[in-house]
Amino acid sequence: MESPLPDQCCPPCQRLWPTPKRGGRCRSSKDHARIMQTSSRPSCMSGLAGASTIHEQQPIPAMTRLRFSTAVFVSLAFAGSAHAASSAWQSMEGAKLRLVTEDQAGPDGLLRGALEIRLLPGWKTYWREPGDAGVPPTLTIVQGKNVTGVSMHFPAPHRYKDEWSTWAGYSEPMAIALEFPIEDPAMPVAMETSAFLGICKDICIPVQMSFSLQADPRAPASEPLVEAAFAALPPPPRAGFSVTGARLNDGMLTIEANVPAGEALPDLFLAPGGGWMLDVPTLSRRDGDKLTFQAKVLSKPKAADGLSADFTLTSGDEAVSGQFSVP
Repeated sequence: MESPLPDQCCPPCQRLWPTPKRGGRCRSSKDHARIMQTSSRPSCMSGLAGASTIHEQQPIPAMTRLRFSTAVFVSLAFAGSAHAASSAWQSMEGAKLRLVTEDQAGPDGLLRGALEIRLLPGWKTYWREPGDAGVPPTLTIVQGKNVTGVSMHFPAPHRYKDEWSTWAGYSEPMAIALEFPIEDPAMPVAMETSAFLGICKDICIPVQMSFSLQADPRAPASEPLVEAAFAALPPPPRAGFSVTGARLNDGMLTIEANVPAGEALPDLFLAPGGGWMLDVPTLSRRDGDKLTFQAKVLSKPKAADGLSADFTLTSGDEAVSGQFSVP
């Protein structure tokens, strides 16, 4: 009796699935989304020791081929003491990263910071909601003193397409703006953090890095990088440049929007919450400055009580970010 084949890692959806019996192709992430409404599959991360990758005999585009093996999975731990309000640089093939914060929290009790990602030419990384496939960046506080959490804020992404998928991300050096709630703004802050993201070129490498830093409000120093990271964030919507309405009908989300007049090509990036999964929005109609986008609902929670989503709307070099809800 033949031994059962081990589960394989599917790059598009990052889940372990039974090995195809006749060299079949991995299902698309959209197919998996429908299946996972009634059953769950373990993540590739849970099978690093024994999982192989589907499509090993076929060329896989850079943004979907994630090789989960000990040779490719990068875990870089911080060693030595950090400079004030800045971690040491962590380097890998294609990029180097560091964590930076201001020394003093603002009146709102938030300490501002930035995760700087210096990509080398030809390398890319992902937005918070990549699209068909990808590794959204995350930052977790492993240990902290006088800090209770972190929120991440992203600059406007770009849309990329390859033969396998359409995804959202960045191909130039960038920084993710961060906010850390502080318990006592008058006291120093110390933290050990863990970042997880994808850095991609011919292959996409899932990277885990650890950063340590200390910030002391008694010796505040200027941090231009943090100022630049927040300055790069899209502003809130304004009259004539915003999502103006949204509705759900027969598994399709329709979004109405306005953009400034001109010939710039608009795009809409969505990050739904509450367990919803949406397809990449497509521009279905344009009438001057009035736009209609549509995004298919790939999956939703069983007890769905309306849809809420963050959005970034772009038009040429301009962008705005906000939220909308659909009952």
